[in-house]
Amino acid sequence: MLGSNVFIVLTYIYIYIYIYIVHFVASYCNFTASNVISSLIEVEEPESLLAKKVAVSSSSNPQLSDSLKARNLHGQVTGNDLLENQFFDNLQSSLDPAKLVLDWMQTYLSQYWTKGDVGFEVTSIKTYISLLEQLLRLSPHAGARVKGDAMKLAVQWKANMRADTENSLEILGFLHFLATFGLLYTLNVDEIVKLLGMISQHKEALELCQTLDFADEIPEFIGTLVERKQLMEAVGLICTFKLSDKFPPGPLLKEYMEEQIKCCRNAYKRTKLHNEKVL
Repeated sequence: MLGSNVFIVLTYIYIYIYIYIVHFVASYCNFTASNVISSLIEVEEPESLLAKKVAVSSSSNPQLSDSLKARNLHGQVTGNDLLENQFFDNLQSSLDPAKLVLDWMQTYLSQYWTKGDVGFEVTSIKTYISLLEQLLRLSPHAGARVKGDAMKLAVQWKANMRADTENSLEILGFLHFLATFGLLYTLNVDEIVKLLGMISQHKEALELCQTLDFADEIPEFIGTLVERKQLMEAVGLICTFKLSDKFPPGPLLKEYMEEQIKCCRNAYKRTKLHNEKVL
């Protein structure tokens, strides 16, 4: 009798939590609570995670002129519209724009780490994010050698980066850097979701993220989370990036709560069997 009462109480608790989550997400994602009663989505077995690291190759015979352009403009480009325009002009005329941007970023990050600064300057981070966005449109595919050097810089950057909400703009820059050089696969989905969660708590970083081409990658992350049954994480990204049209949260919340109630029932059955054995 006691076990039955415990099960009833736990069930009511889950129902209460379910209703609270539905109304909270409904107000955030602009859908009605009645949509939750829709049918469950079908979920397949999760695919294997992408590889965490790839072989890297050193870049030989660098283009000296592009390297000099990057170094000459470094330290002056941020906060100066004229010099920023000059850098964008050099980017468009460069024989290898990907290498030009990478050289500039290597110089900037090297000096930043050497000085031991607490965080990126807002103007600096916005400038190089803008450069990455320009590069993505000018030259969407970096060469193998440049990509190898970008991989080395990404590994070093990740090791030196503070992963917290106060550092959201740098985190956004890091993710956009990986996307620009085709290196997002070097992070697993859990790492990306964690970093996106930090960005979502910073208004300026979130607004900037939604304007970038990188935002086009987010539905793929959500799809992977759904496949892996990480439904609450998926709903979090859906609401943050306003993707409820592509991924209605109602069925996901319903599936999540049904799974929790199922776990509760199984726990109750195990407890009941244990008590019967004891008696």
